[in-house]
Amino acid sequence: MKKYLVLFTFFLLFFSEPLTAIPYWIKEGVYITYVSRPLEPPDPEDILNKHGYGTMTIVYNRSGQLFLITTYGNGQVNFTISSISSNLTKVKIKISGEYVVVRYYYPSNSTPNFTPFWNEDDVIAMESGPLMFSKGYSVMKVALWNLTLWGEYYIDTNTGDVYDLSGKYYGKTILWNDPNNPMKINETICFDFEGKPLKVANVTISNLSVLTYYRVFKPPAIMIKTTSGIEKVPPDLKTVGRNMMTYDGSSGILLSMLGFHVPDAKAAGFPVLYGFDEKMYELSKRSKDDKLMIAGGLVLYDTNANFLQLKRIPYSPPTTPLAYLYIISGLFVIIFILIKLAREGRS
Repeated sequence: MKKYLVLFTFFLLFFSEPLTAIPYWIKEGVYITYVSRPLEPPDPEDILNKHGYGTMTIVYNRSGQLFLITTYGNGQVNFTISSISSNLTKVKIKISGEYVVVRYYYPSNSTPNFTPFWNEDDVIAMESGPLMFSKGYSVMKVALWNLTLWGEYYIDTNTGDVYDLSGKYYGKTILWNDPNNPMKINETICFDFEGKPLKVANVTISNLSVLTYYRVFKPPAIMIKTTSGIEKVPPDLKTVGRNMMTYDGSSGILLSMLGFHVPDAKAAGFPVLYGFDEKMYELSKRSKDDKLMIAGGLVLYDTNANFLQLKRIPYSPPTTPLAYLYIISGLFVIIFILIKLAREGRS
């Protein structure tokens, strides 16, 4: 009987795919793009006088120097799967914005000391001077037509944990909520500036459809709210808040996210990433469809992920007679083993 159990176990393993923490639609080359858009484009001549978070705000850690970067036009965040191994999935992040203001804060008794990371042809205006709200600091402000920044990080293929390129742990990816291994209450998502863990505080299953720029996603939708956390904003300010994330209940892909705490961005060199889509917010106020949820924050805009792709057994092309022969032969062997086990159990 042990011989049959060994054979049965072998065939189960032979016809099964290895378990991973990444969903079936994550492949090399897959990209996911999120946007945050304004109601109206800003006036370029007045952009240096604008305040607030705009449509997108990031803190950019460039070799230890922190820059506060605010987008007042269209903002976009793209995640692209560049490689997948048995242990690590490498992801490239591209953050771009239109009508951008870069702010660099420095002690008033010194001068700015950094290398520009923007295209000089994109500069609209520049100015510097002392800060009114933070004594002892001055700020250099650079207004740009466009700005694009890049970063890379790793996702553990087996756990979904997020690491920077040097191996530092930042939490769990929020790009998906795998239906086969969903986020759970009290699960740690990431850590705030003070090292405090942000955990899943609430999980809600909604029977509403979700409108994104990409398409309308049918129910169910999974909404996840985290505990609150603190993030540092240059020069010495702090912002407090929690994440609100909405996922497609079928594929698990992130549909929208409102919050400051993004482990995927932290690991790539962006300690703070926040987006607020003004167009979607305005649409949500006008919508009278009680069966439709309007995505907010950073909103899914585009992806080439194949949510309808069927899992195939990785042998010969599945349309060939040889492939069918392997499958049928395997099924006959499994059925034979089960019959033998049943007979031996009765004897």
